[in-house]
This record gives sequence, structure tokens and C-alpha cells, in this order.
Amino acid sequence: MNIQKDKTPALNVPALILCAVIIAVIGVSYLRQHSGKLFPQTPPIMQKNDAAAWIGAVRNGEQKKAGAYATRLCGGCEFKRIPDIDYLRLATEMKFSTLVFNAPFDENDFMRWKDAFAVRKFLSGRRISADAGEIEGIAKAVLDKLECRPTPSGACQARTISEILERGYGNTHEITRTLSEAFYQSGYEVMAVSIFDDSGNIIHVVCEVRGKSSTAVVDARFKKIWPGRLFADLAQDPSLISGTWPENIAKSAKKHVYCLPAEYQDYKVYNQDLQKGLALSGTGEKPGFGGDPRKRIEEYLKHFGAREKVSVTYWRYPFIVLVSQPDFPTAWRLDYEKACEVQ
Repeated sequence: MNIQKDKTPALNVPALILCAVIIAVIGVSYLRQHSGKLFPQTPPIMQKNDAAAWIGAVRNGEQKKAGAYATRLCGGCEFKRIPDIDYLRLATEMKFSTLVFNAPFDENDFMRWKDAFAVRKFLSGRRISADAGEIEGIAKAVLDKLECRPTPSGACQARTISEILERGYGNTHEITRTLSEAFYQSGYEVMAVSIFDDSGNIIHVVCEVRGKSSTAVVDARFKKIWPGRLFADLAQDPSLISGTWPENIAKSAKKHVYCLPAEYQDYKVYNQDLQKGLALSGTGEKPGFGGDPRKRIEEYLKHFGAREKVSVTYWRYPFIVLVSQPDFPTAWRLDYEKACEVQ
């Protein structure tokens, strides 16, 4: 019996994977350079009163109107550019799709805009002097308003800063989030400093604030303000935290990471462009949002010397809150294990 060997060449799987990666990289590069030619767009033209109309719609709770005006102000929500590589890595780590960064304006964005206005309104109702003691005044306003309580087991953490302010309490992370937004809306640079124990678990978080020739460290849990100080001072001088922090936190102070406390909507290019559109419109009221998180980190790092070793990253907490919500879109979740199953 003559047996003929199959002359079909065997597939070189590693080579095919490498080719696919190369093609993908080339494709991404091409899209970056030629997206305008491949997908020609006619961006909506901003009208003279769009900024004022957008502000009115946000204040009146009119999401659809606000979204329409925002779309014109930012030049459209069509494909513009691939998210920053840092943000893609963050999405991979948190297991959500890039739609969080590049979906058209939706309810999440509307909540971000309302939060910005709510925090500004809250601060305007307090007697806070714009002087050397402004940081302390902002901190006291927030700490006096919010009682620190642990989140009950099984309960969702507050989705918005507005919710935290309205109910008058929050856990350490929720109040730190509110403090960070209050300082950001007031024109300060702020970092959430996370402290880790020997096992790598986060055991505490505080705010470090800089700006207008002032600095401070603010602790939401223990209601403590260190005006004129930086976190490095606390980590190096035990006397500054004696009587405030329990031993487990005090002895772990040197194991810390600076985290940029940007809201997840600020990573979206459309919100960044919306902020630019509001600036161009000349409107007198421009609530703070849409500051590019990477650029905010780069600016903050300028405060440190070239030889200082500083661990800096993006604060995960706002993303943790987002993906834990019951109505977080299923399509926005990434199931890598399922995607990698052999069919």
C-alpha cells in the first residue's frame, strides 16, 4: 500500500503571532497619521452661546441638552486618537474596555460636570479667604461637612462626589476624593498618598496639596491638617504624626505611593477638548475638569529634585467605584480568560 505524506506545510504559530503583532502596530501607527483621510469628519461648529447654554443645561439637570452643547464645544465625539498608552495599560489592569476613555458623552460625563459645579457651589457657600490659609480653610470646610464612616459590608461606595456631599458622610477614600476635588476646583495641585503595609495592602490614604506658595497634608480619617508640610516631612519625622496615627500606619509611612486623584471622566479626550472649548468661548465660569492626568503628573513631578526617588501612579479608586456599580455596562468589561479560550 502506497502511503502519501501530507505535503501541506505545518503552521508556524509563533511566527503568525509575531506577524499579527507587527501588523497591528503598523496599523495603529497608520491610523494615528492618516485617521483624517481614512475617516473624514465634518466637526460640529461651536456657536456663540453654546458655553452658556451648556452651563444652564448642566445646572438644570438636562443631560441630553448638555451633551449636545458639549459635543459642539469639543468639536465632536468621533474617533480622534487612540488613548494614551498609560491609559490603555490602566484599562488592561482594571479589566475594562477603552470605551471608558473614548465613548461619546453619556450619563457618566454628565455626572462629572455636575460634580464640578456642586463642589464649587459648596465652597462658595463657605467663608474661605483666598490667602495663605486658604488650603486649611478648604480642608476644614470639607472635614466639618463629612463624617468619616466605614462603608457597610456589601454596600456600594458613592458613585459621585455630589452624593457624598449630600448625605454628609463617607469612608476615608470617599472623603479623600472629595477633598482632592475641592482643592482641584480651587486651583491647587493635589495628590492622594497611599500608605502600604508589609504585605502590600493599602492601610491609609491622605492628601498632599501644593499651590499658591502654600503646602499642606490633610488626613480625612483622623481629621488632621498639617499646614506648611509635605508628606515627606511626616514620613521622616515621627513626632509630626505621634498621637494621630496608630502604630501600624506610622511605621509604614515610608512605604507610600503618590496617586493622581483624577476622576475617570478626565481621562477622556472629549472632556479635555470640552474644557478647551469652554476656555475659547470666553465664558466667565469654567469648572475644573478634563485636565489630562498624565500632564498633571508630569507637572507635579517638577516639585521633586532629580535625585529624589518618587513612586507616582494614577489613583485607581475612582475606577474601582465605576466598575463596581450595578449598571456598569457589561460590554465595557473585559473577560480575558474567556477571550483566550481555545475554540
